[in-house]
Amino acid sequence: MSQQRYALWYEPTGESYVELSAIIKKLATAYRSPIFEPHITLLPGGTEANLATVTQKLEDIISDTPPFETHLTSYSYLEEYFKCIFIQVEKTPSVMNFAHAIQREIHGQQANDFIPHLSIFYGQLPIAEKKEIIKNLGDLVNKHFIIKTVHVISYELGKPPESWKKVASIIFSKTAV
Repeated sequence: MSQQRYALWYEPTGESYVELSAIIKKLATAYRSPIFEPHITLLPGGTEANLATVTQKLEDIISDTPPFETHLTSYSYLEEYFKCIFIQVEKTPSVMNFAHAIQREIHGQQANDFIPHLSIFYGQLPIAEKKEIIKNLGDLVNKHFIIKTVHVISYELGKPPESWKKVASIIFSKTAV
């Protein structure tokens, strides 16, 4: 039985995307962990709703939302596979309101424990090793970029990130104020 789900995320743009992709690949290669695209997840846990429903709801929200800026603020880590090492995203009203609107529309409620972040390493490492990696990462924080597109990602529970696929991309059509 397939456990097909959809995630919603947006990605850094320009040089930020290139630089973060290179770091993710370098760490994944060094520690034999998955390579994935740099992204900020908007819908924790994804959804089992069908693609047409997810896409329509996302288009409805985006039609009322202008592109907005995202700021990467500081490194962090948790004892969670998908948040092993990550960069925190500033919780601006634009970021939080947009994510909460998506969560309410698709899940029926917002995730009060939502932590906007951009993971740079998936896996399990000792805390001392995480701290050492962060110390050697350089200046990836204090970057900012404009969000203009949200992607719908198809995945199956238990399958590796390399199997994730972009199945839709919705572009913000409203002009920034």
